[in-house]
Amino acid sequence: MAAMAISTGVRAADTPADDYVVPPPADVPLALAPRAAVSSPNGKLELGYGWNRFEFAPGVPGFDEAETHNLQAIGSFSMPVGRQFGVQVDAGIAGSIAGTSLSDPALTGFSVKPRQRAYGIGAHAFWRDPDLGLVGAYGHFVRLEQDFSSGGATDRINADVFRLGVAGEYYQDSVSLEGFVGADFMSATASGGASADATFVTARAIAAYYPNPDTRVFAGLEYAFEDITGLVGGEFLINPDSPVATAAYLEGSFGRDTTTVEAGLRIYFAPIGKHLIARHREDDPRAFLFDTLGAMSGCANSLMLGEIAGVGEETATTRTASDAAAAPGFSGTCGSGTAPFGTEGGGDEYAPVTAE
Repeated sequence: MAAMAISTGVRAADTPADDYVVPPPADVPLALAPRAAVSSPNGKLELGYGWNRFEFAPGVPGFDEAETHNLQAIGSFSMPVGRQFGVQVDAGIAGSIAGTSLSDPALTGFSVKPRQRAYGIGAHAFWRDPDLGLVGAYGHFVRLEQDFSSGGATDRINADVFRLGVAGEYYQDSVSLEGFVGADFMSATASGGASADATFVTARAIAAYYPNPDTRVFAGLEYAFEDITGLVGGEFLINPDSPVATAAYLEGSFGRDTTTVEAGLRIYFAPIGKHLIARHREDDPRAFLFDTLGAMSGCANSLMLGEIAGVGEETATTRTASDAAAAPGFSGTCGSGTAPFGTEGGGDEYAPVTAE
């Protein structure tokens, strides 16, 4: 048993007895059975701040990029299913507390200030051996609402995204290799009825290292919404012996079209006396609801600009859309401003929404 505990970076003396609350089959000795996929029912609360930079109307001076500052909260609950299987449910909400106004001096009276809200729910179903790795299915639904205020009117671009795919992890001493391959199904709409649908391949690969049992650093690559980003970050567990253990995290993704930086706290509700590496390999998998929020925003805007350009009453957004469609340098995150594979567009009149 000591050898198994060392392989996860946890001393046998630090491993609580209820790590083994799920008994092995009656004909398998406990010493020979793989440890449980989820040590016991547990939860996690993530509270964070995020800064997002994403494309709005590439090629239009003053409207190329937008920035938002968001607060977010994600709750997760995991539980074992039998001994070698587990499930987890995630739910979260995010919203802007500030945004950068976009304006072009040549367009007198036109300026746009973006605001965002997002809601999401996700689910994991997986097989795991804490001494070897994890294989499972992951899916989530995220609703993104974007308001672009100008004067007394608010133009609205929303997106619904379903993500489905396969996740895998491999553990070797203090190193974890993590990956995901799947698809994002986006349905974007603008106030007035314009709409577009698209499907995107998504993939992520991460290498993580634990220099000590309570510290994790990682680096990787992600491809989502036709943007490739580099991933870096770290997490440090502050009080592993507390029944409510708290970890601080800092993470970033850096790409051509989007940049995101997140920082905050993860609060773990699980058996006491567990180091961070044990919590990651024996309890709740990582929640990914809002990791690609910036890329999702840029992609939804890129899809919708072509639908609303030059239609209906002129507002900051419709004027910007018309200029973007005609700009030689227009190159959105989703197929250079045109419909990517599997995309269908529609809708007729576009009209601004009166600000409340």
